Amino acid sequence: MKTLSLNKECLKEFIDSEEYSSLKNLPISRIRALSHIANPRANEDDILLVAIIDSNKTIGYLGALPDDCVDANGMTTHFAWLSCFWVDKNYREKNIAAELFMVMMQAWSSRLAITNIVPSLENVYGKMKMFAPIRKISGTRYYFRLNLATILPPKHKAFQISKPILSAFDFIFNGICGIFKHSVVKASMQDKSCLATGWDNQAAEFIMNNPTDSITRRGAEELDWILNYPWIKSSGDENEAGKYFFSSLDSTFSQCVIKVIENGCIVAVMLANIRKNCVTVPYLFVDSLNQNASRTAAEALLNYCKSNKVDMLTVFNKNLQRELDALPKNTIHQKEVTRPYFLGKKVTPLLSEKVWFQDGDGDCVFC
Repeated sequence: MKTLSLNKECLKEFIDSEEYSSLKNLPISRIRALSHIANPRANEDDILLVAIIDSNKTIGYLGALPDDCVDANGMTTHFAWLSCFWVDKNYREKNIAAELFMVMMQAWSSRLAITNIVPSLENVYGKMKMFAPIRKISGTRYYFRLNLATILPPKHKAFQISKPILSAFDFIFNGICGIFKHSVVKASMQDKSCLATGWDNQAAEFIMNNPTDSITRRGAEELDWILNYPWIKSSGDENEAGKYFFSSLDSTFSQCVIKVIENGCIVAVMLANIRKNCVTVPYLFVDSLNQNASRTAAEALLNYCKSNKVDMLTVFNKNLQRELDALPKNTIHQKEVTRPYFLGKKVTPLLSEKVWFQDGDGDCVFC
């Protein structure tokens, strides 16, 4: 067995090599590797991937997504979000996971953070002294339409078998509800603002002129990278995708930049991720001089969801949640959801009680 620790240059050489092509299972998808390499916040010597390979088989791997955070004095700290942690089930009793983690921890001098993890790993990370106590951010999930065929099958095999029945039930239920619900765009919204989609210079300029004070300060340059180097595509090499444990192909996944325009001027720009007809809002930027911009953005988001017959919307942004909760939504259900954050003790700015994240910070924007 051999251990690989790959920076940008080495990762590019690796995915172009015969070794990568001959592997039975891959430690990283090609599109994810290219995204890591293009990350504007990745330094040349940053370790992006640690993998253990035995002959032509990948035993385990752990990725790192470089990022920066800014403290109250404007000082920047470089760190990485851990991502795509996987170990072959036949090797999980051989300390492979611990070895991968130790190599990555040393490579980053413990300047690491984690979010977007499965609940079963919370206790594992919680016992590590390098992280501050778990911080959980609360959000709200709004259900506009029934989507049992999406929600239930991943939970149990029985639901996978009955997926056609669930789909039929969803269709009938949503059809009946549609008769009684007004799912058209409100006339009042049409009168005062409109939506435009697409990433362009106008949207980029607005974001640069209206930065957020989130801890990572991701802006126009990062959104350009995110949109041009996704981790999931709607089509591609299915054979390669089958060799990678995490998603790299999904025909239901797309990203959309929404510009909210009022009186001919942009008042908000948001990035929406759509997957299996469920929407998240990784990034939201509003006109800092317009007190009603957040409310207008919330109205626009609701109208986008209703016009496109979205099943579910999940939001962690506190301002956006507050505005959404004050508006009539015609939801069939809503519930509180939480997202855990393990923040490295050596990344001092992340430990502030006032720290807040945009919904897409970490690797959340890519999934």
